[in-house]
Amino acid sequence: MYRELVRFWRGLHEDFGWEDGTFDPLSYIDISDDTGLDSDDLRLLREGSAIKILCNMLLAYGQGGYPAHNSYFMQSVKDAYVAGRFHLVPELEAAVGLGLQSEIALRDRSQDIYRKYVFAYFADLVQDKSPKAL
Repeated sequence: MYRELVRFWRGLHEDFGWEDGTFDPLSYIDISDDTGLDSDDLRLLREGSAIKILCNMLLAYGQGGYPAHNSYFMQSVKDAYVAGRFHLVPELEAAVGLGLQSEIALRDRSQDIYRKYVFAYFADLVQDKSPKAL
């Protein structure tokens, strides 16, 4: 998912909301530490789930707005937000909260989120594999 965002959009984008296959981001947003996954995998699942949710929120706005377009998905996000399920990714939790209030606020915040979580993910991979690190 991150690769597609970097390759085609260079940011969070509502059209990416269609590119989900069978991945349900709400299943992984609060995945527990005791799953046997390492911390990098847990981080990617939690943050990636939040990024996917934000893209889907942009899609919901693009399909007619929110709350006017109060889809099952948007209601599920609101329920998860109210239940505190985003607490493991606080900055993305705040972005979801913004997105539930305002399309403009979410769009304004989306480039910063993209740079900090999606683009930086690849930068971290490169840094970890640089000749200096070896």
